[in-house]
Amino acid sequence: MKYVLLSALLGSALEEKKPLFGGEAYVSLTASQLAKVEAALAEKKEAATAEQVVALEQEIATLKAEKEKVATEGKALSEALGEAMALNDLKSNGDAIADIAALGKTCKEYGEKRPVHTQPSNDGREQQSGDEVVRMEDAHNQL
Repeated sequence: MKYVLLSALLGSALEEKKPLFGGEAYVSLTASQLAKVEAALAEKKEAATAEQVVALEQEIATLKAEKEKVATEGKALSEALGEAMALNDLKSNGDAIADIAALGKTCKEYGEKRPVHTQPSNDGREQQSGDEVVRMEDAHNQL
């Protein structure tokens, strides 16, 4: 049987008619059969549209969450940059790239400075702290 799905939809078998003088076979449908086909196609289109709407809503929700995350991270970076500028007594230009460049320049200046504090020398030997004599009369040596 040809056109199985269409026959199942209409609930009756479709009969092909052939013209007397040859040519392509055709099938004629009644108005009620056409209405059934139209309703089935509309239902399928509606189901596909509903699935697309759900998929698009999920994508919108994902994009909104990502946008919120980026905004939060941007705000945190801006605050951190402002704090770093304040700690180094620098004025912000309002441009993050210029502020980062200014911080980099300041860090380079700090790195090029000589150490302000003297570092203790360590040669691996303990220094002697006095005459190294134990005095029994000291208070901490009494029982």
